[in-house]
Amino acid sequence: MGRKLDLTGQRFGKLMAVRFVGMKNDRSVWLFKCDCGNLKEALAKEVNRGKLSSCGCYRGGETRLKSIHGDGSKKNEHPLHKFWRYMRKRCNNKNHDSYNNYGGRGITYDSNWDNYENFKEDMYFKYIYATKKYGKNTQLSIERRNANGNYCFKNCKFILLNEQQGNTRVQKWFVAISPDKKEYVAKNVAKFSRKYNLNPSHVGECLRQESIHHKKWTFEYIKEIKKHNLKVETKRLKLCYQKK
Repeated sequence: MGRKLDLTGQRFGKLMAVRFVGMKNDRSVWLFKCDCGNLKEALAKEVNRGKLSSCGCYRGGETRLKSIHGDGSKKNEHPLHKFWRYMRKRCNNKNHDSYNNYGGRGITYDSNWDNYENFKEDMYFKYIYATKKYGKNTQLSIERRNANGNYCFKNCKFILLNEQQGNTRVQKWFVAISPDKKEYVAKNVAKFSRKYNLNPSHVGECLRQESIHHKKWTFEYIKEIKKHNLKVETKRLKLCYQKK
């Protein structure tokens, strides 16, 4: 049986979840109320993934939009569409792992960006600029200039994923335990990941407790730095960790 999530009262674009209807092919079906007043039954999975954000009233409906831009193709999704889809999940979906850091603290996005075409119109040239600056095959991330501000044209740009992971605004001391049980203390996720051939995004997931380990490494934030005795080996850019 598919897992039934309680979506009651949650907003997904122009749709507000009203009540659980039942199961269809082992998938949850919910009744949603659109901002235009119409009621619509839809699969929770499709709404959660951003495939449906209105009853169909918005610019001819989601199906028409998808056929126009084609970026949301399941087999070959455009990176820009992924940024849009995950942005909306972080802000709207209470069941998303990152919701507490975004929608849970009031971060939202320009209401016009409920429509992917509007998001693309605003951000496509910024995306192209970033790919030319960093290279087509580099991993990018959408960054808010003001970390407490919303997603909108003026507040957003694209940067390297490693830059975001190493941003001084989000740096916190953390303990890293290697597969052979050696302990290290570091503050910059990007630099630490490069040094030990790790993926900074996966390290971040471990630190947010979204994953248990990465390449058999485990990670944990240090809540009270004063409780630890830190010895810095500046020449090797490595911090050794010792408990008192």
